[in-house]
Amino acid sequence: MATIDTAWFIGSATIADTVVACGAFLPFTGGTYYLTDPTAARSLCATLETVLQISEATATVELLSSGFVRISADVVLDITWMVTNELRDLLGFNADLLGADTYTAPLHSPLWWSPGKPALFTLSPLGVTGQRRHNLSQSVSAYTGKTESTAHGSRLFQRFTFEKVDSERLKVADTDTTLAGEYEAWFQQVAVPSARFKVYSGVGEDSAGTTEFTYDAVVGPYVQPLGSDASWNYQRSSGATWSDFCADISINANGCPEIT
Repeated sequence: MATIDTAWFIGSATIADTVVACGAFLPFTGGTYYLTDPTAARSLCATLETVLQISEATATVELLSSGFVRISADVVLDITWMVTNELRDLLGFNADLLGADTYTAPLHSPLWWSPGKPALFTLSPLGVTGQRRHNLSQSVSAYTGKTESTAHGSRLFQRFTFEKVDSERLKVADTDTTLAGEYEAWFQQVAVPSARFKVYSGVGEDSAGTTEFTYDAVVGPYVQPLGSDASWNYQRSSGATWSDFCADISINANGCPEIT
């Protein structure tokens, strides 16, 4: 498949302390991590790589241009996921890794989603985090029209819009609620618990790619504003109303503090 220009939504999750067996019992410190991040200390992939290198110095953990995670080394690398499978599942693996020097996850991480096309930044120019909105209390004199305002801080708001997204990237069937790679699975894992996420633009996605992913820019972190009935809108694309071939989606995002 040819490389496509797209945006990636990379979410975060809070995980508990756990242990990975890789020649020794290696402690993985719990905390909040993005699947990957330019800051290694916030990256699940980079942090696991550091842990594995205690046992095998050549170990690497990468998010590939295909959207899948790969763990590799210069020697046979056996990895047993201990205590719980939380770490394993967030990386897209579904079993222990035995007998090889390279393992590519068979599943996408539930922290990863790609619409398969570039993001339209609706509230700002491309690559700008968002539009700043100020919280004000404003009073106006009914007699003179004199106006006074008191500022109560400000927030960043953004909305990402995508047209004609392949339905298989959004939702396919009732039975696949947790099928990573679909927007519904990402929404359930990241948006519903108000986990932080970032948006990477200018990603060259290749379903068969074997190199580490690169990007033009990253914006965020954000959380999704949700009401008590947390849901997302499935809207069939104009001109394809009577088919389920593709749909349009709009994603609201509010700026928030970075993971510390």
